[in-house]
Amino acid sequence: MGLSYYAEQFAPDLLPLVPQLEARDAVLAGYGGGPQKPDDEDQLPHLDVLVDHPWQEEQWVTIYSADCCRWWDAGDLYQCTLQQFLAYLDQLPKPL
Repeated sequence: MGLSYYAEQFAPDLLPLVPQLEARDAVLAGYGGGPQKPDDEDQLPHLDVLVDHPWQEEQWVTIYSADCCRWWDAGDLYQCTLQQFLAYLDQLPKPL
């Protein structure tokens, strides 16, 4: 299942962002979305992407909007915009 599937199922408002992420598919190792339980009022609709880091452990980044992407690293929460996240993905080495 691709990222567009998760956007359609869990976060339809994020569908316009999907092509920008799919263009960087070479450095993305997996996808997800949520909330997994539709009645979970504590969770906002979101997309999850697994960054394929050549030199680090797996890292899931949660995208809530074009202005809010978040991830945890060593117990610290980091946040950036989608454009900053895409710029980060662009600088990662691509597989052969």
